[in-house]
Amino acid sequence: MGLGPTSSGGKGSRIDHTVSVVTSRGFDDEIGDTSGAIIRVADGCLWVCVIDNHWNHDLQRRTSAGELIYRSKHKGFDGEARNAAEELGRQLGEVVARYREINSRQVRPLRELDAICAVPYFGNKDLSVPHVLAAHLASALQVEDLSRQIRKTRFTSPSKNTQAFSIDSTQFEADPEVSGRRIALVDDVVRNGSTLASLASALRRDGASSAAVGLCATRAVASSSRDDEY
Repeated sequence: MGLGPTSSGGKGSRIDHTVSVVTSRGFDDEIGDTSGAIIRVADGCLWVCVIDNHWNHDLQRRTSAGELIYRSKHKGFDGEARNAAEELGRQLGEVVARYREINSRQVRPLRELDAICAVPYFGNKDLSVPHVLAAHLASALQVEDLSRQIRKTRFTSPSKNTQAFSIDSTQFEADPEVSGRRIALVDDVVRNGSTLASLASALRRDGASSAAVGLCATRAVASSSRDDEY
């Protein structure tokens, strides 16, 4: 795990852009890593676990997890999107439950958590994939799902399409139920980690004891086709 450059984030935060996103492939070596990002937030370290990368560079096609993400976001008929999201949730729950059993200091925050929060959308969507994933994770880890106690306060999609990394905790607000809780953050896709870092900062601001773990389905990659990015 290597240290990258320390950069200045939004709202005066400083981020140590440390490098490692753990994938399920790491089980072969007990706990392995691939290129990605862990972002230090406040006095803690946000550790991001994903099922797999989105794209297989050798085969030049989406991974199985990447295909499920694509279907969950683009297939709105006959329940296919919902079914893909539910399968992702089942797989992510299984992977994370196994990680939690590993006797390693790196996964200590995962063993200590007592609640789950999905990254919310602004407004309403027919299918919120992060909320589906969070429900499966809460069941697999036997912790409380506090996703409905978190809100996004404004539309931020344009900023997601940039490569810049910045923390902006003002885009989220939480109910008092998060106070004192040790929370895992849940999203479907991680790019540079700034959304997870922003939510972690907001939860700490609003009283959470810890928001040190991010649990995501895939890590996005840049490609020539926009459809292949998520």
